[in-house]
Amino acid sequence: MKSTGVIRKTDVLPVELRRTLAVTAWDRFEIFTDGETIILSKYDAACTFCAKLLSRS
Repeated sequence: MKSTGVIRKTDVLPVELRRTLAVTAWDRFEIFTDGETIILSKYDAACTFCAKLLSRS
């Protein structure tokens, strides 16, 4: 799995899927690729030093 370095808000997902998975407007996803497969993973930015989650903006 290879990270693309792209992080997007949930506007990339259809509203029906967001409702089914309980994804909010504030959730962000990191995009990975694996061959011809695209993988979306919820992204939570955390401080490198203390692992405290950073505020969502």
